[in-house]
Amino acid sequence: MHSVLPKFSADAHLSALRRLSIGACCLYLAVVGFGGVGYGQQEAASELEVSPPARQNTILRAYFRKQFTNMRSFRNSPNWRSDPFIEDFIDRQIDHFLSQLQEKLSLLRSNFSQVESSRAALLEVTSPQEEHSARLQWERSLRKVEKNSGDVWNMVRYIFTGLEDRDRFKPRISSHDKELVFRRQVEFMGEEIVEAEREIQYYFFESGRTVQVEDLKGENLLIHLYHVRQLAKKLKGEKC
Repeated sequence: MHSVLPKFSADAHLSALRRLSIGACCLYLAVVGFGGVGYGQQEAASELEVSPPARQNTILRAYFRKQFTNMRSFRNSPNWRSDPFIEDFIDRQIDHFLSQLQEKLSLLRSNFSQVESSRAALLEVTSPQEEHSARLQWERSLRKVEKNSGDVWNMVRYIFTGLEDRDRFKPRISSHDKELVFRRQVEFMGEEIVEAEREIQYYFFESGRTVQVEDLKGENLLIHLYHVRQLAKKLKGEKC
């Protein structure tokens, strides 16, 4: 388990969300101060929009509503719990978070494709120059996998505060038949990325989701991402 609030400002992506929150709250005060001028027009326009299923995600709405309630200045506002401006604030926070999450997942998939291609190139080199170039690409792509899997891990673990975010997984590279070992490790990394993304899609991009009991007891999306990060860290320091 981990403590959430002491580390909140340290993460770059969550800091961006916090800045967005402050901006949205300032806008909220301005609108309320003017007596809700123009709200009728906004409401009519919003009815024409198709609300993405993710906006009705139980987990995300609970998280961002909690962030809002921590801003004490808003608790003095009458009927703040049912204020439509607050609901719009939560919608925008969810949109921003998921946009950032999708971007990081896309980068992670791209980085892993580079790991696979650079690994294949290393097996086909015919000169020291080609080997040096392929090895640099291998290490660079693994470094990116390590970074982006860590970024996604950090973003998600602040939402799922009740889930274990790591286990005792420690990848080991045997000196016996290294080629086979590396191939299996890369395959496992790909499987863990696919599984993490599948669970992220399930929990964040569909409405009405709640945390499943099995996730509290066994491997979950955070554990899968942790495995990817640890594998990338280990492999980039090994001679393949």
